[in-house]
Amino acid sequence: MATALSAQVDTTQGLTKAFKSSQNAEKYSLARRYGDVNVAVAVLYDEIAAQRGNLDLKDSLAALYFQSRAYGQALRIAEEVLLVRTTDSRLLELSAICRQNLGLIKEALANYEDLYLRTQSLYHLYQVAVLQYQLARLGECTASLNTLIRHPKAEEEVVFVPVNQQQGQNIKVKAAALNILGVLQRDQKSLDQAKQSFEAALKLEPEFLLAKNNLAEVTKASGGK
Repeated sequence: MATALSAQVDTTQGLTKAFKSSQNAEKYSLARRYGDVNVAVAVLYDEIAAQRGNLDLKDSLAALYFQSRAYGQALRIAEEVLLVRTTDSRLLELSAICRQNLGLIKEALANYEDLYLRTQSLYHLYQVAVLQYQLARLGECTASLNTLIRHPKAEEEVVFVPVNQQQGQNIKVKAAALNILGVLQRDQKSLDQAKQSFEAALKLEPEFLLAKNNLAEVTKASGGK
């Protein structure tokens, strides 16, 4: 799943300065250089065992698990660190993405709602709208989508929209929100409104595959009009 997660912890030079063992520092640097996540994780466990209070080590371990898509482990460690670093938005976003991938939709939504209040990020509000739709909280979803569509930066910022499990597209926030709004309207049998929403999305992003497919579907359902 795509993410706006940006401020990854320094998992090499800056981190290894805190290691108790110089041999572990060298081993960790080599493992990171050669992409051996298993060795890097094992070294971090050695150092965490020697320095149980070092949250930077645990933070880095969560990041490594996250990067290798071990979302369960990443989430458990991030939750532990967040008990102390309660204002760490990067770790909260990592937790939200892990929960999303683990199917913990309600919990992920609560994380993204918290993140949006902290950051006012359009990416975070877009994820709120996506999860509200998945939970059938349609009134809240519509309100979130309208906020996105009307935002002055909605035609500048982009979000990654999955097309299938293998690929996706970077789409302007406004177009992505209009597409979800159209899906919601289609579900409610408001086909004319849905068609207008999909057309508006395609006006902004002519190669938006999901909106193209959705428009074709509602056009066929409405008798080709």
